[in-house]
Amino acid sequence: MRKSLATVIICTLCVLLFAGCSSVPGSTTGGSLPDIKTNFEEARSKAEAANDDAKEADADEKKSESDASEQEAEPAAAENPKDEKSYDSGDIYVPVAAIYDENESCPDDVGKKLDEAGFYYTFDLYSPDYSGFDGKPCYVANAGTYSTEEEAEEVCSMLKDVGLTDAYVMNIGRYVGKKLWIETHYDDEENIEQTNDGIIYHNAPVFMPHNMFIGPVRMDLVIDDKTVLDEASEIKTFSTYTEGMSCAEWIANNYEPYENESGITVYPLPGFIEVSLDGSHVTTIYGAFDWDI
Repeated sequence: MRKSLATVIICTLCVLLFAGCSSVPGSTTGGSLPDIKTNFEEARSKAEAANDDAKEADADEKKSESDASEQEAEPAAAENPKDEKSYDSGDIYVPVAAIYDENESCPDDVGKKLDEAGFYYTFDLYSPDYSGFDGKPCYVANAGTYSTEEEAEEVCSMLKDVGLTDAYVMNIGRYVGKKLWIETHYDDEENIEQTNDGIIYHNAPVFMPHNMFIGPVRMDLVIDDKTVLDEASEIKTFSTYTEGMSCAEWIANNYEPYENESGITVYPLPGFIEVSLDGSHVTTIYGAFDWDI
């Protein structure tokens, strides 16, 4: 509408101005040629300004429509957790006590020194599971995994204090292993959403196996009819599992509380489940475990 109005203004002014030109120069019915030229230039400037305003208004309107469309599209993207982030541990720093071949055993003196320093509960890391290694597979005897070099350096000094004088801190890259751990019954059971295709673990804490001192990555994870139980799994150890039950049915079934012999309300699936992920889709379940393994 603003463009049409500007056009009308120009046409009207042109008619008036040409009417003025047909009068005798210097007469009272028209204007002098300099006056007409000045008036025409002023009118043209006003009309061009009106057109510029109209263009800016149209651009603002289109931007508002585009912003509104993007806002409307956001909920649709959130409905499909499979499109969200994949697991990313970030860089991992490790106080290294020793590195040994995969066909060998950790030196006894290293193991004893780690125990003496209080790290008897750590697991040796397998190099192919981390992006910072290349070459022949090996194991890393260590004092835990850390998200910052400063933390690892502080722990490394503890190893040197017990006689592991060659201990050092290594950035072993990111975790790229096949298996991950998903904590069950975190926060509250309302984080499990049942859908027509299966279930969604909302904001689930995901850990590296045997991870020490690095917090979880929170993810929305999908378990559906394409999720399978690993053939090597000890299915009989899966609480409440019956043959023919889908993975999603089994998980959902384990969120039904019951009272034990002491009258305490418990859930049959404590601890964590070990899985493989493709993005945020759980492809395989290997087992269910307590945290004390």
